Amino acid sequence: MTKVVKDNNSKYVEVLEHTLCKSREHLLEEMDRICGDKGEGVMLRDPKSLYERKRSDKLLKVKRFEDAEATVIGH
Repeated sequence: MTKVVKDNNSKYVEVLEHTLCKSREHLLEEMDRICGDKGEGVMLRDPKSLYERKRSDKLLKVKRFEDAEATVIGH
């Protein structure tokens, strides 16, 4: 992925470091760090899974707030 992003030379895409989550406490520390940097949460992925270009039960978004998704059908 690093090579693909580098070769693409996009100012909109960057490769982020992956960190193995060691415990619930570690997750909460990372959430504090990320939310302190104006991030909204973390993505937890099964470390044995492969990347999928779709929604997957191998990936979980963890945030400190609830939001909803909707499709705008009129304006």
